[in-house]
This record gives sequence, C-alpha cells and structure tokens, in this order.
Amino acid sequence: MRLLLGLVLLFGCVDTGVDPVELPVVASGVGPASFETRDGWTVTLERADLAFGPLYLCTAANAGDLCETAQAEMLDGVVLDLLDDEPREIGRLIGLGGVVRSVMHDYGLTWDLTGMAPRTHVDDASMGDHSFVVEGVAERGDERVVFHGAVAVEPIRPGSLVVRRSLSGTEITNLADEGTLVVAIDPRRWLDQVRFDELEDGAIEEGTQAWRAVVAGMTAQARPAITWKR
Repeated sequence: MRLLLGLVLLFGCVDTGVDPVELPVVASGVGPASFETRDGWTVTLERADLAFGPLYLCTAANAGDLCETAQAEMLDGVVLDLLDDEPREIGRLIGLGGVVRSVMHDYGLTWDLTGMAPRTHVDDASMGDHSFVVEGVAERGDERVVFHGAVAVEPIRPGSLVVRRSLSGTEITNLADEGTLVVAIDPRRWLDQVRFDELEDGAIEEGTQAWRAVVAGMTAQARPAITWKR
C-alpha cells in the first residue's frame, strides 16, 4: 500500500490546500462475561487475543484494488486483549485530508515487500504468527468442552487485505475534520456458530467447522465495528 508521504513532506514548504492529518486509533473488546451461542452452549472465554493491523483508509468506494494510494494508514500491527472492554489507543493514522469512502485492514499477517509470503506484522511471540488465539470453556447440560485455537487469517495474494468494507452512507467528506477512529471488536460473535461438540480434543484447527465459523465471523459476518468520535 502506498501513501503520498512525499506530499506530506512537501506541505512544510508549499501550500497545496490539502491538510496532512495524524489521528489516534482507539480499540476495545467486550470484557470477560460469559455468553450463550445459538446452539445453547454457555461459553466462558479465558483468552481472546487478536493481532490487528495494518489499517488503511481509501478514497475509492470499494477498498482493495481500487485503493492503490491510501488516504491514511496505520502501518503498525498490535495485539489486542479482547477480554478488556476499556478503550485504549493502539496507533496513529497518518495521511492527508480528503474524502474517505472505504476501509481495509489485516489481522496481523500481511505480505512482505518482496511479495514472497505473508508474515506477522506484530512484535508478540505469544501469538505464534497467528491472527486470533482463543481459549475457554463451553458447557451445555452435562457436556463440557475445554477448547483452544490459534487461527491465522492471511491475505490471498500480494497487495490484497483480509477485510475490505465500504462506508456507504457514512463516508468522510474531509478526513482533516475528523477526530478519533474507534474500533470495537466482539469475539463472541466469531464463536456463535461453533459446534463445540464436534471439536476433537477441544482444538479449533484449520479445516474444521469451528475454524471456518471463526474465520467467516472475522472476515465477513462480524467484522470489527469502525466509527468516528470527535
């Protein structure tokens, strides 16, 4: 992803009419409360760590291939404790004022500059090159499943990102007029359709129904909520 950093530097000596911006990004999880899934499992999460970022804001209505140059970007990835519902700053968006119509981001794994393979973008060995690490207990009647999983969500090719979304109806007219980008993430929704009784040794492993349900939640059905706070 390319940002016009040269123009940002140029603003120091030339009045272009476009304002450089640096805005905080704040994120929060949901807290440690238990919840019930659609199949009647009561789930208590004991760990829910997520690698989040990089994140890009785009002028194009459809993020992705139409966003060759980001309007703003947060290049650093960070690990979030999704059992902490206290908002905290996780990074800064650097870019230019102007229209924003779409957003895209990865879950900690992104293609390196050589385009050879996805690599981790967070400095946290506890994630083990994964995007989402989860542990907990699911109970239903006399059934009790102690489960664990480590899910890697990788871009499918160089230049692509895992999550792309349009801001249709909530477009930003001028990024320079905005305040804080707020990211709210609910991992409970990623586990809502997991069939815990089908887990072998409680493991959420690649290719299983549980793994597919979690990835679908992360990338399509329950993506992080993104709003602005002035």
